[in-house]
Amino acid sequence: GKADASSAPADLSGALRLGARRALLEKLAAHDAERAALARERGRALLDDARARVLATADVEAKTRLLRGDPVEALQEMERDAPPPRLLVIGKRGEDASPAMEHLGSNLDRLVRASRGPTLIASRAFRPVARVLIAFDGGPSATRAVERIAASPLLAGAACHADTVEISHVLRA
Repeated sequence: GKADASSAPADLSGALRLGARRALLEKLAAHDAERAALARERGRALLDDARARVLATADVEAKTRLLRGDPVEALQEMERDAPPPRLLVIGKRGEDASPAMEHLGSNLDRLVRASRGPTLIASRAFRPVARVLIAFDGGPSATRAVERIAASPLLAGAACHADTVEISHVLRA
């Protein structure tokens, strides 16, 4: 018998006229541009708020910069341009993560490993820094991190705990 036409998959690839297809693509492009502009505006507002909080807390120089792209590449670009001392502040989870999630954000490990300077990992809700943990391996970079933290006006009065860690290297043939 004859196949039931209503159950056959529909081929809609040619359903839109050329003009309608072009108009739809233009609307989608305009929508993407508007979303990008709103994301930049939101990012700028977040940075301005963070800068105001830092300046209200301590007498330090605080510069902000909004970058797009891969977070590690953006960090490396910033570090090329920023003179030490500096402090990387990063949230422990991305903005789309649920507060109930127990694991840390996917970019956190990559950013901490890529950073040349001290890193402050922050929770979503703002609270003044009361405690600082330093993973200390006795090396020169860890010693410099301790010195920077001790001299930082942003961390004045915070309890500081140093935890020694053993760093081992795996040699591969």
